[in-house]
Amino acid sequence: MKTKKYGRKGESLLDMIKIVRFRLGSEPNNVLDLAGYKPPKAVERLAKWYPNSQFDHFREDSIRIDKVSPEVERINNLDVITSHKKLRPPYDFALALFTLHELKGPKRSLRKSLEKVSVGGKFCCVDYDLPWFLDLAKEKNWNVSTIRENFSKYLFIEDNECAVLGMENGIDLIKNKRDNTVIEVNCIKNHTALGRKDYLEIFESLGLKELDLVSYEIQTPWGKNPKQFLYIGEKVQ
Repeated sequence: MKTKKYGRKGESLLDMIKIVRFRLGSEPNNVLDLAGYKPPKAVERLAKWYPNSQFDHFREDSIRIDKVSPEVERINNLDVITSHKKLRPPYDFALALFTLHELKGPKRSLRKSLEKVSVGGKFCCVDYDLPWFLDLAKEKNWNVSTIRENFSKYLFIEDNECAVLGMENGIDLIKNKRDNTVIEVNCIKNHTALGRKDYLEIFESLGLKELDLVSYEIQTPWGKNPKQFLYIGEKVQ
């Protein structure tokens, strides 16, 4: 496993996308983007870089949002799909970019998506690796307020993460920055329930062979700890 420093303001995400580009290669691909409720920001970029490839941004029925932004609609090779029936397998590549932690049954959802991927096809996952934080909180006997404050100060420090948590630098967001429609009531639990180890067990059980694994570490008052990881595997069965 490679280890890299976590870069703020999208630096690490850009690094991850570059790794994905290397695995996509130069040939046209049929790509399945397993999505949560967020807009396809990373896939928008990939679709523009690969105009001869087809990208299907798939939102499961349980978390379906039919509204598509005009910017996405203008990208001819990027489609937002909200039904299994409209998928167009076989896919050469599947993506799960900050998606699995949002799904009620990540293993089930991923299994159903991988069924649409050809043997020899690639799968890329980028997600959080934060179970250590709640273990630390339990060890330190922090109360709920201290947990939220430390999570906001040292872990969820990007603009979009602050919006979801409803806090910035340990303090509740002021009214003009606070969007109650995106705040997650169980934000900390949702982002710490599963980590890299858990996901790797899922990937192996679903017949994936590891090709790339990168851990992105962040400096905290408790030393260097992982924040996110990137995994790329190959479907072997």
